Amino acid sequence: MDYYYRFLQFKAKLVRLTRYSTYWYEYFLWRIYSMFRKNKPFPSKLKRVLIVNHGALGDVFTSLRVALTLIRDNKGIKIDFLCGDSEMEKVRFIGPKINLRFVGLKSLNIIDYDEILLFSASSEEYSKLIGGFTVGNEYSSIYSSLFSHHKSFIDKKIKPSIRNGHKVEQEIRICQAAGLKIKMPLATFKNKKPNNERYAILHPSGRNFSDIIKQGKIPAMGWPSERFANIADYIIEKYKIDVFVTGEKNEKIITDKILEEVTNKEHITNLSGNLSIKGLMEVISRADILISVDTSAVHIAEFTGTPVIALFGPTFPEEVGAYGNEDIQINLFHKDKCIRDRQKGPSHDKQNICMGAITTKEVKSSIDRLLEKNITSRPLT
Repeated sequence: MDYYYRFLQFKAKLVRLTRYSTYWYEYFLWRIYSMFRKNKPFPSKLKRVLIVNHGALGDVFTSLRVALTLIRDNKGIKIDFLCGDSEMEKVRFIGPKINLRFVGLKSLNIIDYDEILLFSASSEEYSKLIGGFTVGNEYSSIYSSLFSHHKSFIDKKIKPSIRNGHKVEQEIRICQAAGLKIKMPLATFKNKKPNNERYAILHPSGRNFSDIIKQGKIPAMGWPSERFANIADYIIEKYKIDVFVTGEKNEKIITDKILEEVTNKEHITNLSGNLSIKGLMEVISRADILISVDTSAVHIAEFTGTPVIALFGPTFPEEVGAYGNEDIQINLFHKDKCIRDRQKGPSHDKQNICMGAITTKEVKSSIDRLLEKNITSRPLT
């Protein structure tokens, strides 16, 4: 039956090229074929797969890690990746490094793919994908049936089983449901690191923290600057390594405050606003450790295999936290201190109760756990 599916693919390509409509009997045969397959993913061997994730930058890096694992575990597979235009511009450089191709909606021809993995796609994205099936003003029955088959499979077979759990687990289940191999631990993008290069990174801000502060509010997902400064001094004095503070240009109001409160000022550098996503990924991939609030930096660390301590408050680490390797990933949060609303999302708590519950003692203990095996005390360079 897979041969008939291939024939329909070929026929659909001809329709797209010649702009001639398909006949009713082809649609009828396709419906019989779909019933025979009983909503199982088709074909039996997937050679070309499209991954769709229109989430934020952190979500894209999470899915890229899954894609990297699929490439590792499925010999000969070719993966294309569809994400938002702004995210694509930031991460396009990764494609050639991991043998993956980024595609845009305008150039997309879904008939080229054996399977579509919808990791994050709203109903609007569905309609955009349907738009890719349109031939002139006439709607091809083959395109329609291909899409409806896939959407039916996602809605009936996959979605009910993945509503709970971590995003990575959900994506793994989708891959497995499509018949793809994916093994733990997940693959990471390794960057060669000079032996004499030792530093830690603090990433204290994200999600428009500076705008919230200017409004006289405290970001519910932010951690106090004096505590970040205390952690910086602790790392510098105990492990004899320098510290970099990262963030976007409009977040310097936060990072500058940390530098003002640090004692060992000669061994801390503010890189906020000086790094592109490519530069940030390069710096994180070479770091000994990253301490960050819930932002894309955490998922970049996951992607590059960098030890990370993620600080969580009103968001849900069991759904979006660092995942896959407990030896180098620690999520710190106090469930009992936070009132978290899944519908409304994180609020701007003026008292900062959630994040404030995380103490410097906890963070220092986590740093010791991750670093003591990897770093020996030596003079500062």
